[in-house]
Amino acid sequence: MKTQRRNVYVLILLAALVCASCVTAPQARDSQLIGQLKGEIEAPQRTDAEIEQAHTDALAALLHDIGSSDLAKRNEAQQTYRAICLRAGRPEAETERLAACRAIIAAFDAPMPKPAASFLLRQLEYIGRGESAGVLSLLLEDGDPQIREMARRALLKNPDPTAASALREAL
Repeated sequence: MKTQRRNVYVLILLAALVCASCVTAPQARDSQLIGQLKGEIEAPQRTDAEIEQAHTDALAALLHDIGSSDLAKRNEAQQTYRAICLRAGRPEAETERLAACRAIIAAFDAPMPKPAASFLLRQLEYIGRGESAGVLSLLLEDGDPQIREMARRALLKNPDPTAASALREAL
C-alpha cells in the first residue's frame, strides 16, 4: 500500500513538473526572443520570413501588457517594445524595420485598448515608411479623435510619397 501511495505521489509530482514546464517554456522562449530583438542576446541567423515571424511573436507576447490598465505592467511592456522598435529602426536594418512595422500593422486588424493603439501609432511615427501608409490612412477615419490625430502625425512624419498622398486624399 505504501508503494502504491508513493507511486501516486511520484506521478502527481511528475505531472506538476510537466505542467509547470508547459507554462514557463513559452515565457522563457518569449523572453529569449525579446532579448534577441532588443540586442541584449546574440540572435541566430534568420531569413527575412523568420525575422518577420520573430517580430510578430514578440509583439503578440507583449501586446496584452502594452494596453494593460496596470500602469506598471504597461510601462514595462512599452519600454521593452520601444527598445525593440528603436533597434529595428537603426541604420542598415531595413529588414528588421519592415518586419516590426508589419507586425504593428497586423496588430491593428484586431480591436485593442486605446493605450496600446496610441503606443503602436507612436512607434509607426518613428519607424514607419510606405508600408504603414495604408493602415494610417484608414485610421484617419477612426471614431476616436486622439487615434485620428496620432495617425495624422505618423503620416506627416512619414518620408514615403504614399504617406503624403494619403494625407492629401484625406483633406
